[in-house]
Amino acid sequence: MLFFLLYNYFFVRSIFVSCSPIFSASSFCVTWFLVHQYVSVLLTIGLSVAASLLLYFVSGILYQSFDGTLLLVSILSVMMIPLIWTAICLPLTYWFGFRSAQAMGLLIIVPMFYLIKYFEDGPGLASLTDTLFSYIGGGFLVSIILFMLSYVVSVLGYIRKR
Repeated sequence: MLFFLLYNYFFVRSIFVSCSPIFSASSFCVTWFLVHQYVSVLLTIGLSVAASLLLYFVSGILYQSFDGTLLLVSILSVMMIPLIWTAICLPLTYWFGFRSAQAMGLLIIVPMFYLIKYFEDGPGLASLTDTLFSYIGGGFLVSIILFMLSYVVSVLGYIRKR
């Protein structure tokens, strides 16, 4: 957490020093501003993985069971969800404004709550890990590609707005 705060402080400070109002529309400033947004997401993914590991081991100690496949599915899921959300919401923000990204985020979060509720009431994630592993692995690769493409789309949208 301290690393994340220090990164944000020094990076944002260097952006404001190097991108004065005269050069604020330059491609260097646009690119570095957006890199900061995307690196912040990657840093929060690191925190999500750490929290997932901690909760997995606490659950394993409480229920006396450790399943490596369930751990891998959990880690891939906590990495995949922020990547997909960023890939959708940040380009929408830079192309159409904050309101459209907010509405799209709402459209994403409602099905996610239903999915969580399904796994709580249904068979549970532990019984579906073998089936879900191949889908989540493929989904993780797709989310990485979407994340990289969204950076390009965000740069184009940010330049268009300026």
